Order: sequence, then C-alpha cells, then structure tokens
Amino acid sequence: MVFQANGVIHEFIPNRKITRTFEMENTPFAVQLEFLEFESLADDKSKLNMHIVFRSVELRDQLLKLPFAQGITGLFTTADGAASAYGRFGQDLRTRQFDRSENLLKTAVHALPNNLAARNNLAVVYLLTGRAKEAADLLRPVATPGSHKAALLNNYGLALRVLARPAVP
Repeated sequence: MVFQANGVIHEFIPNRKITRTFEMENTPFAVQLEFLEFESLADDKSKLNMHIVFRSVELRDQLLKLPFAQGITGLFTTADGAASAYGRFGQDLRTRQFDRSENLLKTAVHALPNNLAARNNLAVVYLLTGRAKEAADLLRPVATPGSHKAALLNNYGLALRVLARPAVP
C-alpha cells in the first residue's frame, strides 16, 4: 500500500524522545499525536515505546482495520524491521553518524522519487550534517505553493533559511 503522509515534529530530545503529529493525506483519518520514547537496552539497541492519541476510539479502530496495521506491528516486533524503520535512523540520530541512513534513504528516493517521506527524511540527514543546499535541492521539486506537506515544507524553509535565501520554490 502506498500513501502520502505529513506531520510536524514538536519535540525532539536526542536519545530519548520525539513528539510529533502524523496524518495520512487523502484519507478519512484525522491527525494523530504520537509520543515516541526510546529506551536504551544496549549500546546498539533501543526499545521504542509508542503512545498514539487519536481523536476518537472509532477512528483508532477504523485505522487498525486497514491491511497495513498488522504489517506495522510486525515491523516493530522484528529486529530487522525495527532496525530498518525507527531503530536505524534513531540510532543514527543518537550517534550523529548518518552514513547508513543516508545510503538507505538515497536508495529509496532513487527507486521511488515520489516517496515524500524518504525524500523528507534524507533532507533531514542533509540538514543535520550541514548540507542545506543538498536538502533544498532535494525538496525544491516537491515543495510546491499550497502544498499540505507541512514537515516537508518546514524542512525546505529551514534549508533556505540556512542558505539565506527567500522561501520561494
């Protein structure tokens, strides 16, 4: 299943916590609030605790009926899935060594150039490693006026601000 999503990171505490909103575009599902807390289990292993707040129990139950809900659960309960999802990027955020995430995200963007999440996450890696021009160049084609991709537009604006350019696509 392919879908577009957006959200905003409201709080980021390295090695500990991310608070964000998440919304799937063009669906009947409302924005959800997510609290992601990382618990260190070893130097190279973390446990991710997710608390998700939905507007209603009905919306939560409706979302859990979708076919990918089981896949998401499986993703976070297998070591390989967790490493390829939050674990790897989370570890890279903690250690500030982004080579692995950057390579995976470049592969994803190359294979699926319209995957906005991969494009946005790669831009975050570029921003965190001092490459604002690469972040802006990556996001420019998809940062269109009137877009509802809040996190992507926020990161594009940040890249332009770092480059001291006006935020015009």
